[in-house]
Amino acid sequence: MRTKSYVTQAKIRKLKFYYTGKACKYGHRAQRYTVDKHCVVCKKIKIESI
Repeated sequence: MRTKSYVTQAKIRKLKFYYTGKACKYGHRAQRYTVDKHCVVCKKIKIESI
């Protein structure tokens, strides 16, 4: 439930990222993109593997 408030606040403030302090499913404690809620580290790894 709190994650939604982080995303909502980030959208209201027009922020590109938000931080919950929780790890993603791969264990990264990193910022997440507001637009799709993906972990920044996971997305970077995916892009580098292409």
